[in-house]
Amino acid sequence: MERPHAVVSGFIKRNEKYLVVYDSRLDEKGFWRVPGGRVENGENVEDALVREINEELKINIKIKKFLGFGQDSILIRSKNFKCSRLILYFECECISGEPKVDNYEATEFRWVTLDEMKRMEPLEPAMNDFFKRFKIK
Repeated sequence: MERPHAVVSGFIKRNEKYLVVYDSRLDEKGFWRVPGGRVENGENVEDALVREINEELKINIKIKKFLGFGQDSILIRSKNFKCSRLILYFECECISGEPKVDNYEATEFRWVTLDEMKRMEPLEPAMNDFFKRFKIK
């Protein structure tokens, strides 16, 4: 069964590099992505992004602007179902804390340039779609 999900993710920039995480729960073997997560029922997208990044990495962010969207369809292995996702991407800044992975949602994180991010393998399919549709600097 395929279920649709609205997802929010943040391009968090520090010293000309962006924060990416490796998520092994999704698709066949996992992939690199910018942090974020699913919007809960009745939650607005901005609140969802702030909450998800805090839960995932224990940092607090400020959302600066909307960047665009990407779409994909992936397997959520932990729940054994296919998921069609529309991911809304935002530019963010870290206002407090240092990233820490919890080994559930993310097993590793890195700070990378935008060019490095675009070449990472495997990269979240929705991010590939986003990069084809929009330009970020």
